[in-house]
Amino acid sequence: MQKGCTACHGANAQGNRALNAPALAGLEATYVLRQLQNFKLQNRGHHAQDLTGKIMIGSAQVLKDEDMQAIAEYLSQLPLLSHKSTIAGNPQKGKELFTVCASCHGEQGLGNKDLNAPPLAGLQDWYIVSQLEKFKSGIRGGDAEKEPIGITMPPMAQTLADKKASHDVAQYILSLNHEDRELYEKNPGKQVFTAGPEKKRAEHKIPYHQVDFLHDVPLRVIARFGKTKLSIRDVMSLKNGSVCVFDKSVGEPIDIVIGGKVMARGEIVIVNERFGVRLSVTVYLNPVLPSERYLILLTHVMHTETLKYSFASDNTSGICPEVMKRISEANSGFYPAYGNDELTQKVCNYFREIFDTDCDVFFVFNGTAANSLSLAGLCQSYNSVVCHKLAHIETDECGAPEFFSNGAKLLTTDGKNGKLEYGQTEDIISKRQDIHYPVPKVISITQSTEVGTVYSPDEIKQLALLAKNYNMYLHMDGTRFANALAFYGCQPAELSWRCGVDVLCLGGTKNGMPYGEAVIFFNKKPAEYFAYRCKQSGQLASKMRYISAGWLGLLENDTWLNNARKSNEMARYLRDRLPVYDGLEIISLWNRMRCLLKSRKKPLKN
Repeated sequence: MQKGCTACHGANAQGNRALNAPALAGLEATYVLRQLQNFKLQNRGHHAQDLTGKIMIGSAQVLKDEDMQAIAEYLSQLPLLSHKSTIAGNPQKGKELFTVCASCHGEQGLGNKDLNAPPLAGLQDWYIVSQLEKFKSGIRGGDAEKEPIGITMPPMAQTLADKKASHDVAQYILSLNHEDRELYEKNPGKQVFTAGPEKKRAEHKIPYHQVDFLHDVPLRVIARFGKTKLSIRDVMSLKNGSVCVFDKSVGEPIDIVIGGKVMARGEIVIVNERFGVRLSVTVYLNPVLPSERYLILLTHVMHTETLKYSFASDNTSGICPEVMKRISEANSGFYPAYGNDELTQKVCNYFREIFDTDCDVFFVFNGTAANSLSLAGLCQSYNSVVCHKLAHIETDECGAPEFFSNGAKLLTTDGKNGKLEYGQTEDIISKRQDIHYPVPKVISITQSTEVGTVYSPDEIKQLALLAKNYNMYLHMDGTRFANALAFYGCQPAELSWRCGVDVLCLGGTKNGMPYGEAVIFFNKKPAEYFAYRCKQSGQLASKMRYISAGWLGLLENDTWLNNARKSNEMARYLRDRLPVYDGLEIISLWNRMRCLLKSRKKPLKN
């Protein structure tokens, strides 16, 4: 050690940043030995741009095997050093990004000998950044033949969007307690590999940065295992030239079956910002040794395609996993019927908590029932409902509001961007007051509107004041209320009852539910006999717990708002990325997830 290493790494192996020499004190002996051997064989440091690596090659080539062993043992006996921060970074953001690293190196950065993953806790921040950048650029880990272990690192490093992200990760690693690492070195058997097969998918969160929008994109992938990327230990058992085909979403578990035999298990991961250019699969090569996890880079991707999507309506989509989980959990045991179960009471109280008021909550199967029955509860047969000419209750509910109210008439008016305007609305309300004309009793607005716009709190308050002046109710068709709420970023109460809304029909089907809308009466007077209307119209579910359970999954952890934010983002993404085709024009894309396109005679290709 004294003869060659101290000149750069220091007498106490404390490192020297000016010479790009990292601290070596306390490093794991097997890791140090492996690196020295790699330098000696020129498996590491061989890249033309790796200047420090070339220095190490020269130093290692003069060492005998016993010398390398002695150096490794000596360094491992030195106490770990506490390093000061030398670069700017956000450790909190780094913690989120470190999830990728933790799959091999452990949540505390203590390493995993079974995976040849060294400890990271105790490393200097500048050195971590320098190595991440080398892996990203291919200076390290770019040759599978020379670096069968290092080849797993470039895809991981490429999940970091930029150098700032590398700084954030380095700062988080610097914050890890190196005393835990010393304890681990003495008691390696007590290390828990948290990324094993028992880890639940919900806990396995991998940030994809620039490809967030691909998280739920189902892929049909036909990939050939390429020879140049398969020198990882034991991976050759998959056979060069083997082809695997699978239909899965990003993040979903997969089985790779070759010749009728399951050769690997893992999940699909996208590791760079370009769609379908590079995919990787984390696999278990040997079911008997599930702790052995490897990254296989499928660079020979012969074909990828997205499964067919329907942009016609969110009615064509599936159920969000949080909802499905709660419904599945409710499918056990026996519960009282017709809404007298604990889940229904719990979710009703949840609504009261979310909206910060005492309100009456009812559940029906769909939006037509929610709107029609609530309007019937607000009107008599001789009343009328004022709404926009594009309102769903006017254009898409088959006369149901009129039917269930025994004849209450819909009075429509116009307004810019699908919204009712104060002046025009008052004109139609005050148009006639004689015995021959239905008495206006309800103003109905849609939030978000049929063309994607949203009413501001002030606009709602103006219409509520108008309704109050004429002794009317304010009804809100909130099929996509969550999208409006996500757009404004305010509390639910600020966009509903505090603005003067009497009844809100809150949509679940358009936000991840299989069925089930909530009718929320902030004004409890017209709700007095509403339960009977539900029963009479066939909307009282005997097994109400399944609707309630779904709503519980949607409301918990703000899933309903997260879904809405995502759909809003996707609308903007579609607007910004949709190629310009001849005859194709976006005619409406406002504040939420609704994109209307001009129709064309010929279908678009691709």
